[in-house]
Amino acid sequence: MADMHPQAKAFLEERTRLGVVTTLRKDGSPCTVPLWYDWDGTTVRFFSLANSPKLKRLRNDDRITLTVSSEMDEDAYQWVSFEGRATVSQDGAAGLAVVLARRYADQQPDNPGGKQLIETIEGMPEKYSRLVEFTPERGYCMLGDDRVVDLFPA
Repeated sequence: MADMHPQAKAFLEERTRLGVVTTLRKDGSPCTVPLWYDWDGTTVRFFSLANSPKLKRLRNDDRITLTVSSEMDEDAYQWVSFEGRATVSQDGAAGLAVVLARRYADQQPDNPGGKQLIETIEGMPEKYSRLVEFTPERGYCMLGDDRVVDLFPA
């Protein structure tokens, strides 16, 4: 995989945002949901409950996209979208869930539910969560100038 577009990398690193993941139903129609995610520069990761419908969809068809967009309070409209094939495992899911709960709860320090959510996730047995990850095969981004460009230019 080529290096990521530097402006897209900066966009992803400047603040915590929700991701929007799309998986495919058995009939091929898309199903899209927001979620917490992690991007380490190579791999997209998120956790899910073991009985989640999105995991059932991924067992049927492993194609996946994750899109991250700017928020309404930002000056420019920007987004980054990753495409790939997901794998699902149990290893590391609970640890990632705790890391993401802390990261996202920190964005709302005055929310009393944040601490409770972290405690709930920290106490969740490993068997109830799954790790979903994928290395993007391709991606696209729009970085404030109304042009869609390759996320990983050659």
